[in-house]
Amino acid sequence: MSGFEEQIRKRLNPKSNLPLRKRSNKKDNYPEDWTSLTFTEYKKWNLTKLELNSIDRKGILSNIAYIFYKNKIRLINARISTIGEKVEDIFYICEKNKSPLSIKRRNLLEKALKDYL
Repeated sequence: MSGFEEQIRKRLNPKSNLPLRKRSNKKDNYPEDWTSLTFTEYKKWNLTKLELNSIDRKGILSNIAYIFYKNKIRLINARISTIGEKVEDIFYICEKNKSPLSIKRRNLLEKALKDYL
């Protein structure tokens, strides 16, 4: 076994005493609550508009999609915009029954997004 393979095996071993380096994350350079969410209800179209502003990082859209999936939110349309390190996304969403999100569901979704992002 080469030295490289041995080092990888040691690092994968949870009982190993090798120090692990923390990866740098852009999020570390910003305040904790940098993600902002704004909900607007459009009863005419049975939609809720979600405006999400956050820091760009790897996998952010897949994280948002996962949260929508886990919370059974239907995505109707989206406008994705990344400017430098800043994400300004707009999502048009609704419940599975094609109605706008209730205040309770908005609060749950907001908590999930802020916790996960």
